[in-house]
Amino acid sequence: MENFKALREFKKTNWEDIPDYGLYSMQVLTYLEEHLLSYFPDMVTLTSSMINNYVKNGIIPKPVNKKYYRDHIGILMVVAVLKELLPLESIKEGIDLQLGIMGIERAYNEFMDILEGSLRDLLAALQVGKGMSYEGFEADWDSVSLTIAIKAFAFQTLTREILKARGIYHQEGQDD
Repeated sequence: MENFKALREFKKTNWEDIPDYGLYSMQVLTYLEEHLLSYFPDMVTLTSSMINNYVKNGIIPKPVNKKYYRDHIGILMVVAVLKELLPLESIKEGIDLQLGIMGIERAYNEFMDILEGSLRDLLAALQVGKGMSYEGFEADWDSVSLTIAIKAFAFQTLTREILKARGIYHQEGQDD
């Protein structure tokens, strides 16, 4: 299972460990490569052009004197992961929703805790030659990737519906 080595080595970056002294775009890319992108080389990408587009589309705040701070970098880390699953407008809605619920530091740390824990749990559940069994999730070895893909689609679909409803607490007939 050498293929999963990078995933096994993933360690979250805590909010307080993200630099807050201002980095230029290329420094941000280097930082993100070291702390996130290198763990997911076939999945997560980020370029200067992408960062500029995220700023133009209001997904991340504008840099201050061409420098990016902790808020920018934390949001970029979240966007880099989620853009593989959701359209940017949904990511922005989700970020706005979570920031409204728990603020940026807590929302970011929660995101990283879930990412690290999910990877750890799913990798532990994957049994070579046997399949996968994970908290009610089971798949035969021959259909592990298919089952995961379908589950990912189901999770993605549910996530989109929750975002469209502006959170589970904002659905019709429910009080806040």
